Amino acid sequence: MLPLKYAVDDAPTEEQVIRRLSSLLDYLRSCRIQSILPDRYAGLTARNTDEIRAWAFKLTAGSKDCDCLSAAGRCWLAEIRDAFSAAARRLDEISTAATAHKDAA
Repeated sequence: MLPLKYAVDDAPTEEQVIRRLSSLLDYLRSCRIQSILPDRYAGLTARNTDEIRAWAFKLTAGSKDCDCLSAAGRCWLAEIRDAFSAAARRLDEISTAATAHKDAA
C-alpha cells in the first residue's frame, strides 16, 4: 500500500491529481522500481489528464503480463496500476462535478 501522501482519492483539483501521481512516479524512479517492470512501462508519466487516463487503460489492459515478473515486480505493478486507475476515476469525478456545476449555473 502506498503512503497517504500519494493518495489521489481526495485530491480537490485535476492539478493536485497530476502533482500527486507525478510525485509517486518520481519516488519510484528514485528507488529504481522501474527496473523490475516490463520495458513497455519505462515511459510512465503523468503530465496531464489525457496521459493519466491513457496509462490507466494500458496498465489495466497489460495486467496479464505479470507472469514473467518477480513477486516484487507484480506487487509494484499492481500498486502503480491501482494508483493510475484511482487517478483516472478521480479525474472523472472532478470533471463530472465541474460539468454539473456549470449546468446548474
